[in-house]
Amino acid sequence: MQYSRLAVAALAAALVFSAPIAQANTIQLTYENNLGNPTGRITDDGTRSPTIRAGEFEFSTAGDTLYWDDGLSAFCIQIDMALAGTAEYEIVSGLGSFSETQQGHIAALFSNYYAASKASNVASAAFQLALWEIINESGDSGLNLSGGSFSATTFGGARELANGWLANLGEDTGAYEFYMFISPNSQNLLAVRPVPEPATLALLGAGLLGGALLRRRRKA
Repeated sequence: MQYSRLAVAALAAALVFSAPIAQANTIQLTYENNLGNPTGRITDDGTRSPTIRAGEFEFSTAGDTLYWDDGLSAFCIQIDMALAGTAEYEIVSGLGSFSETQQGHIAALFSNYYAASKASNVASAAFQLALWEIINESGDSGLNLSGGSFSATTFGGARELANGWLANLGEDTGAYEFYMFISPNSQNLLAVRPVPEPATLALLGAGLLGGALLRRRRKA
């Protein structure tokens, strides 16, 4: 019975490391870098932005040490707010603020192209543009950054790459957990965390159980 309780404890610890954040938490983010370099302009419902950079942001973190103690990479999901150098954010798990269709498109984009976005600064910019298109497009022209209610200039070739991804989004493979970072003082952000493989969870549980058993033997 004692070993059974240890096994249960080890399994519970493994589930803690694999489960998404169940309730709101807070974190402080400080901007460090933009992984995308190409610049351009976006247009939303007729309003055109100044020249901006598109790409994944890198932040240093404070206040949350569960998942992001070594820093955080995230994309902008709010185009009408500037990014603050340092700001406090509420962490919200999931994609609940988006429509069901948008959630499916966002999940498919990450499943099939997030790894590709790491290949170059143009690819990073393309991913940000594709994400903005999914979130902001309200017309009937489909997901295409060359027209519709939301559009973008070429961004050094990133627009064409993004349009290719949007035309072939594919299916959501369930590879990522999603976290939104919400702040009244800075633009809202979206980050992901890979879903651990079952084998990884089994190894984690076995390691925790083995450590517990070893400590018991030493005490005995």
